Amino acid sequence: KTLELQTDTNSADPIVALAEKYMAIPCSCMSPNPYRLKLIENMINEFRVDAVIDLTWQACHTYNIEAFE
Repeated sequence: KTLELQTDTNSADPIVALAEKYMAIPCSCMSPNPYRLKLIENMINEFRVDAVIDLTWQACHTYNIEAFE
């Protein structure tokens, strides 16, 4: 996922560029997160995968939010 989001190397302020990149990462904690789901869909199509494994982190229900999407 992080390969899809590159840091703007032409930015006047590299700290702002890094902050913008990290704030745009499609994190499963942020729900609803349509960009994350679209990114997963794009990767499925690009790499022509046969299956996707939905992982739920044990003892951390924050990461279970998207399982109901």
